Amino acid sequence: MLVALAVGILAPGFPAMFPGPGNVAEATVPAGSADSTWDADPAVPSPAEFLGYPPGKQFTPHARIVAYLRELAAASERVAIDQYGTTYENRPLVLLTISDPENLKRRASLQEAYAQLADPRVTSSEGAARDRSRDLPLAVWLSFDIHGNEASTAEAAMAVAYRLAADRSPEALARLRSVVVLLDPCLNPDGHDRYVNWLRGVTGSAPDPLLPAREHHEPWPGGRFNHYLFDLNRDWAWLTQRETRARVRAYLAWHPQVHVDFHEMGAQDTYFFFPPERPVHPQLPGQVMKWAEIFGRANAAAFDARGWRYYTGESFDLYYPGYGDSWPTFHGAVGMTYEQAGNAAAGLALQRDDGDTLTLGERIEHHAVAALTTVATAAANREARLLDFHRFFARTHGRPPGAYLFPPGDDPPRTAELVDLLLTHGAEVYRARTALRPRGLHAYDGTPVSTGVPAGTYVVPLDQPLHRFLHAVLDPETALPDTFFYDISAWSLPLAFGVDAYRTDAPVTGPLDRLDAPPRTEGKVTHPDARYAFLIPWERNGAARGAAWLQQHGVRIYFSTRAFTLDGKRFGPGTLVIFRSGNPPDLTALVTEAAARCAVDILGVETGLTETGPDLGSFRMRLLKPPRVAVVAGPPASPTSVGACWFLLDRAYGIPHSLIRPQEITPSALQHYTVLVLPDDGAGGRAYARSLDSTRVEVLRTWIRQGGVFVGLGGGAFFADADMAGLSSVKKAPPPDKEETQAASEETQEARDKQRRLETSGEREQRRRRESLPGTIFRIKVDPLHPLGFGYEGEARVLKITNRALELGPPGTNVAWFPSAPKVSGYASRRSESHLAERPFLLDEPVGRGHVVLYVEDPNFRLFWYGLNRLFLNSLFFLAR
Repeated sequence: MLVALAVGILAPGFPAMFPGPGNVAEATVPAGSADSTWDADPAVPSPAEFLGYPPGKQFTPHARIVAYLRELAAASERVAIDQYGTTYENRPLVLLTISDPENLKRRASLQEAYAQLADPRVTSSEGAARDRSRDLPLAVWLSFDIHGNEASTAEAAMAVAYRLAADRSPEALARLRSVVVLLDPCLNPDGHDRYVNWLRGVTGSAPDPLLPAREHHEPWPGGRFNHYLFDLNRDWAWLTQRETRARVRAYLAWHPQVHVDFHEMGAQDTYFFFPPERPVHPQLPGQVMKWAEIFGRANAAAFDARGWRYYTGESFDLYYPGYGDSWPTFHGAVGMTYEQAGNAAAGLALQRDDGDTLTLGERIEHHAVAALTTVATAAANREARLLDFHRFFARTHGRPPGAYLFPPGDDPPRTAELVDLLLTHGAEVYRARTALRPRGLHAYDGTPVSTGVPAGTYVVPLDQPLHRFLHAVLDPETALPDTFFYDISAWSLPLAFGVDAYRTDAPVTGPLDRLDAPPRTEGKVTHPDARYAFLIPWERNGAARGAAWLQQHGVRIYFSTRAFTLDGKRFGPGTLVIFRSGNPPDLTALVTEAAARCAVDILGVETGLTETGPDLGSFRMRLLKPPRVAVVAGPPASPTSVGACWFLLDRAYGIPHSLIRPQEITPSALQHYTVLVLPDDGAGGRAYARSLDSTRVEVLRTWIRQGGVFVGLGGGAFFADADMAGLSSVKKAPPPDKEETQAASEETQEARDKQRRLETSGEREQRRRRESLPGTIFRIKVDPLHPLGFGYEGEARVLKITNRALELGPPGTNVAWFPSAPKVSGYASRRSESHLAERPFLLDEPVGRGHVVLYVEDPNFRLFWYGLNRLFLNSLFFLAR
């Protein structure tokens, strides 16, 4: 049955205010006994009174959640509500601040005090930190519903906010003097409403708990993702989405000391709270696990008192820095994930495999009790937690505090984007006024460098409070404490951005200016009155943005297939050539605006006669046709793969495109497009093979032969190979174990088979973990003269998240491939590395008048791998006839 929470929720007893500091052995853990006799203020409306139904009866649309919380703030002097941003669908992102009224009056001074506590250069001693903490409340941030279809969390947010606002008991009043609760009720409003609106439309007068009912089968793409189908819980470190950037700015204004990210997991599960499973990132100090155990014991006591099932220390690690538990932890908080059984499949009520019926009301109550227990535990350990928060930022470990240095490089706007990202995270970044030759300068790969770096280089010193996070995201190689990872094992930002990077082992001295705002890199037009042509080098990501913008404004563009030199400057293959002749009379104004909008440098030239290489009038200059792109969007395509491609085309580069359903793969539909992108399906192409019948495959084959460009990403590429759809002649490589089997002698294979049969379950699991590829950075060689390799100088770095590989294609089709020792960073077994060696990452196979382009991994994965943007965009711009 549904659990009604109209009056309130059960909560643990709360401890006395301002206890002394403690550690694992002596920290205060609130009692787990039920406290059902709390004193509710009748002037404060409950969710049931405002919404007209008790929590657990139905899901609430986001607008009604916000309306209730605004009503709560109007009715209670303990509650303030602020809007910190909007979503892509223009829904508000709001934050509640709940505390004693006197604390609310001094919010600005509290924020300043937390910032000082987080800076050992300001609060320079333990004694100073203790003095500063003595009368300082603890900041506890509670985040709900980052995955929109984990919607019980948003319902729990209302219940928690009501309880904190309405409870007049002496314990509650004392508690709110010792804590400031920052409550974000819904981090993903667009995804939340996508799920809730669908579920409300398919549920009858009473929920159907039987699993076959359609209310337990959410349609593609699901509410988990935001508008652009990004998983926001993987975006905390990369900040690709509007919601994430707005939230991080609001979060860093407070520097919370405790953070909980509320989630849901499979409906057959129970409840998870910290401590996490290992690995824990090696940059995180021992206090992280200490506090995880303190909060875990408190939650265990609360759940034990109610007879609720739960578990800790399994499934969810603390390694990848982009989660809602790990990112706050890298910023000094006790960052934790709490997971309740449910998710989209649970609906309002679901009969589980054990015969029990899981209700929305139960899910709300479990999360609400865990949230209030966390607040109580934070209050009970206020001073100890504040002191450990201060200690977190001190430099007490390892190597000397050197610096990272980023010269502007060939693509200054891309380097500036990396700096902007670091600044948004709260890092301190400086810019060199002159050339620098710091002591102990090394290239990013560790090679000593004696030449120095130029003026304008960005300097990120590691002797700053955020040093742990900066090591985690900037170091070329992270220490790997385990072979099991819940997420990817490598993510080094300089490699992801494809920018020049250097390291020092000593502080950088010299004329440096601290940046107080993101650097601006404006494009310019040199010789705007040139009579013959304008040239745009293809080395910058902005060149693609500029090309798309100019084409949409009627400008005719050519591109060079070979390098040339003009006016003493070398221009690589892919350089855009815009002739005066045949273009609009206001061409100068158009290229000037394109340079400013897209941060590209454009050079006007007076002649088509080059010093080396083909002249501008050569047949080596080909017309750049405006791409007309279709992206398959619908089951079985992976929503996040679709979303990354969609965002890149729509927001990042402004390239005209359509999202089409797989059913639209018809001759009449495809005639409108020059390029068709088949995103990853998350199943190595098998999901596409089950979904796209022979008729649609034949439509694709005919369209390609007539001049279409088919671009397969990950599973989309494997679907096209010779073993599945047969759009390409390239075959799938056998898995590593089968490859070894084929190469092994009969005697060796017999011994290996016997060893496998004698494995215990634990040994088998460990072997599978060792052989997986959890997300690892590899080096690829790129053919710089192939149109798909334009803009690259022979190498690039890619993120590989599966062991799947293709065999080499015919001569001339292998555009990028893994060299003999390809691993750069992250975890990969020797078997996995050798399996990829000398196999392709990117192929281009001409078929008739068209092309089949295969990327064995999605180059747009999570869209923070900016260094591969042009590799993908090349397949849209340079192959279409």
